[in-house]
Amino acid sequence: IAAGVLLVFDLINRASFEHVPEWYHEAAGDELPAFVLVGHKCDLVDERAVSAEEAGHLAATLGMAFVETSAHSNLNVELAFQTLAGDLPQNSTTHRAEVTGTPPPAIPLQCCLKSTSLYQQLRIISLFM
Repeated sequence: IAAGVLLVFDLINRASFEHVPEWYHEAAGDELPAFVLVGHKCDLVDERAVSAEEAGHLAATLGMAFVETSAHSNLNVELAFQTLAGDLPQNSTTHRAEVTGTPPPAIPLQCCLKSTSLYQQLRIISLFM
């Protein structure tokens, strides 16, 4: 059971943006986790296919925050994870311990984020959830 989900789409790939509602409904399940919509590759301004306004509107419609990131320049990557962490229910740690029978790792997530790519960070966050 996921406590939080980063829905990541490619700002230069319109088709990935158009899949966001489908991904949202697939991930929502019975117990609605916290969501953050992440538009990545914001550093590729000239190739952009989705505006910040359009993505922000979709995020608001789905009831989640929106963050633009660039793994290439490390822009707002940590902010995306911090935003998600801020939206998690306070009892999610206890719930994960009850479901799995083991407590979540005690290593602060920030120590893992500074030197890894966005893809690796998404894998890290999915391991902790």
